[in-house]
Amino acid sequence: METSLDPKTPRTPPALLSDEGKSAWNVSNTCVRPEMERACQQGTAEAFRAALRTLHSRRSPRASEPFTAKSPLREDIFWKPGEKPIHLPAAGPQTAGLPGIGPQKIGRVTRTTESRKDRCIIHFHGGGFCASEPEHYDDLSAKLAEAGQATVLVPQIRQTPECSHAELLKDCIAVYRHVSRRFRPDRLLLSGDSSGGNLALAVLLHIASEKEELAKPAGAILMSPYGDLSEGADQLRDASHDEPWLVPDLLEIVRNNSTVESFDDPSISPLLDDEKKFAELPPLFIHTGSTDMLRSQSLRLAEKVDAPILLDQPGIWHAALINQLRFPEEREALKKIAEFCEGHFG
Repeated sequence: METSLDPKTPRTPPALLSDEGKSAWNVSNTCVRPEMERACQQGTAEAFRAALRTLHSRRSPRASEPFTAKSPLREDIFWKPGEKPIHLPAAGPQTAGLPGIGPQKIGRVTRTTESRKDRCIIHFHGGGFCASEPEHYDDLSAKLAEAGQATVLVPQIRQTPECSHAELLKDCIAVYRHVSRRFRPDRLLLSGDSSGGNLALAVLLHIASEKEELAKPAGAILMSPYGDLSEGADQLRDASHDEPWLVPDLLEIVRNNSTVESFDDPSISPLLDDEKKFAELPPLFIHTGSTDMLRSQSLRLAEKVDAPILLDQPGIWHAALINQLRFPEEREALKKIAEFCEGHFG
């Protein structure tokens, strides 16, 4: 596999970034990218998972502390067959029924001292459907909890290739179904980054299909969504020149472990779904940037929906908000997300 540009060619951050943004780009390029390239050399889901575990273990405890004085409170919550749906704002571990899966962690809840008990953001994490864990998203969860003044749930969903993509999506719909029974639709937002953005979009389109009676959430926040898996490394390699960490061949690990017969299937490539459904989607906030390897897919999504809020930041890379570091472009994006939340939460 081709896993990087010519090593003799120095990689430098885009000139359009702030000085702090350039530092964050360099951290992603020098710390994250080598782990991703090693995973690509092995080409397996387990190698990708190991790379993310290694990166998570290197997190600075200080970097994961609150980025304001508002302390984030976190807890894991669990599914347990036969019990009532979770009530997220309550203190302590909660339980819920998810038929067919059995006892397991439903996910990780984060809220700040200013999180309102009647607001919830469900964030589906990235990791190419086959890697990452809710606790890897503590920093982003704290940012979203503060921006939305809400409780943030990052679900623990099954992963490919151990389960089919259909089962993975079924988990996401089940989480939304249960949480939507505990929050008014206008107090509930979906969110997702990269492959998690794919899942959030797929859940929204499932709701729009009216296959079951589910109320639409107030809106959704999609960060660099990978919404069309028919585009792989070969199609997107040219767009990766200034991308600091997302190695093109990671997309092949994702695709090789996807357990679908065709990448044209809208269940795994929601950007290819029925155009009529997109007109039924709630308001969308779409975040991307000029160095995001999947930027073109964010732009395609923005063209399909009515009046989206598209934040296309100069110099910003793929899923940049999951970065631990703080920099002006990140603060601008979080401010815009806060405005979106305030404008669409009832």
